[in-house]
Amino acid sequence: MKRTFVLFPFFVTLLGLWLVGCQPGTDASGGDGAGSDSLWSRYLERYDSDVLGTAEKLAANGELLRGSAGLPDTVRSVLFQHRAALFRRENQLDSALRYLNENLTLTQALGDTTRIADAHYRLGFYYRLAEEPSRSLEHNYQAVEQYKALGDSIQVGRKSLNLANLLNALGNYSEAETIAVEGLEYIENSPQIMGSPEIRNYVAGLYNALAIATKELRNYPEALAWYEKSLELQPDGEAALNIRHNVAVVLTHMDSLQAARALSRELAGDSLLNDPENARLRARIIDQLGHIQGRLNLPGAEENLQTALNIRQELAYTQGVLSSYLHLGEFYRERSPARAREMAQAAYHIARELENPNDRLTSLALLIDVVPNPAGYARAYTRLSDSLQQVRRQTKDQFAKVRYESEKNLRNYLIARREASENSLQLERSQNRNLLLLSFLGLLLISGFFIYRYLRLRHRKREIQAVYATESRISKKVHDELANDIFNLLNAAVAFPRKNREELQDFVNRLDQLYQKSREISRDSAEIPTGPKFKTVLSSLIEIYSSETVRIITQGFESIPWEAISPDKQVNIYRALQEILVNMKKHSGATLVLLEFRQEKKSLTIRYKDNGVGFPEEAPLRQGGLANTGNRIEALGGRITFETSVPQGVVILLTLPV
Repeated sequence: MKRTFVLFPFFVTLLGLWLVGCQPGTDASGGDGAGSDSLWSRYLERYDSDVLGTAEKLAANGELLRGSAGLPDTVRSVLFQHRAALFRRENQLDSALRYLNENLTLTQALGDTTRIADAHYRLGFYYRLAEEPSRSLEHNYQAVEQYKALGDSIQVGRKSLNLANLLNALGNYSEAETIAVEGLEYIENSPQIMGSPEIRNYVAGLYNALAIATKELRNYPEALAWYEKSLELQPDGEAALNIRHNVAVVLTHMDSLQAARALSRELAGDSLLNDPENARLRARIIDQLGHIQGRLNLPGAEENLQTALNIRQELAYTQGVLSSYLHLGEFYRERSPARAREMAQAAYHIARELENPNDRLTSLALLIDVVPNPAGYARAYTRLSDSLQQVRRQTKDQFAKVRYESEKNLRNYLIARREASENSLQLERSQNRNLLLLSFLGLLLISGFFIYRYLRLRHRKREIQAVYATESRISKKVHDELANDIFNLLNAAVAFPRKNREELQDFVNRLDQLYQKSREISRDSAEIPTGPKFKTVLSSLIEIYSSETVRIITQGFESIPWEAISPDKQVNIYRALQEILVNMKKHSGATLVLLEFRQEKKSLTIRYKDNGVGFPEEAPLRQGGLANTGNRIEALGGRITFETSVPQGVVILLTLPV
């Protein structure tokens, strides 16, 4: 009965957990539900009002926040989001960011991963508006990772699109390509993609982000392929015109000018461009057509370039005017150097006003070509180019740091959340323990007694089965190998007088082989020393199977505290490795074997890898000796894993608690 009482606390805990889990929950919101609903409804009416201005809405929001003690935290989170949006309307981004950071802290306290992901996304958006790219990168990346944790493939795709576009804007095209591909891997496999035009637009957006990244990396054929995939999802309308225009731009970069000209002429005649809402797009297409015509020395180039400039000037579209000046400067470079200088200087002036370093660099390159004394512009070009390269390197470094810090913060948050949950559960157990003990003492005693009897009988049955399996293996080996060899030697002995010396030597050799087999059988079945001697015994086992034809390398063997492992586990580790090494010797044909030993906390991992022939594709992985190995490890609460994806040989992973 002694073991019955040892098991008693274990069953108390089990029943305690079950009963605590059945306790009715409490209202997390607190306060008077009816009163809270009334306050919230009145606030929403004022927030959605078309009559009240931003100041009045901020006042209503602040009033409710100050008296929000009786409101659920989820409502306070929405109030923070509303307040940030109102401050954004007033162009007070610092205040907006303050409340969005408070919202993030609140959602993290709630432990609601969906709200945390949304809070990170909003911060990423607002930090981009505030021109703080590193903070925007951090929160956009966090949003993607949170949605990955949720398994929300659609949101992973959407937020990956935002992050890829931001990286493209910052000139970090390689990372933009990586993020966009990861986003596609999630969203393309979503079952909703075919039934939702909105989701197809996100996929098309990711294709477009990939096209931009690969174009800027000068991988033009791949950029064309991504634009074509985007066009498959958006074959009509303004979006299709934009994509096809981008294709014409890439063809121009590839010097496929005739193809680019044909496509641009077709686009310029599209009826959608007659809509005043599409005036910017019309100017882009006409400008590109004029640029291509100028490179081909065709008539109409100057007229189209000037038409595009006029449209952009009428729209007060400064970035577009800059692009027109650059194309006109290129057009006049050989035809009219004075006009080229005029266009280049105008482009440079606008680029400086817009603080656009890429366009400044392009304008300086044009000025160097067309001014009589370009030395000053050349120095400015060199300084700006070096500065731009440095900024891009810093952006890449920042994003690498963001990825590392974000992943570390996410791990720390999940650890803290788990610990808080465990502490809360422990508190509940403590509060209910006395009642559970008094109420179910009799039931626990009876259950413990019968479970103990059941476990004891099952343990004895397993011991009997193990002994039987060992005896059967030894019996089979003696019958199949030793008995047959003895029989053959007896037959040879009958004819012994008729044999010559060579045959006599062969008889001796075969007798020696028989002796070695008997020793192997004895070693396989012998008792294994445990305790402090086990390390030496296990090392000897490994050395036995290392030879001139098979080299066995061990890593981490000396770092394992073998003496601290229980004797039964030492025996099973020995037998498991023995089975694997025997299997290697018989079947693998390996010349090199690596055995890695690693202990992490309370788990021992042994990784076996060889360069042999591997497993036959049609053969089951666990059979014969390897099946015994798996049974031994699993009986100890561990697991055995076969890695079949390696290009050569076999990889076996043994993991067991120690």
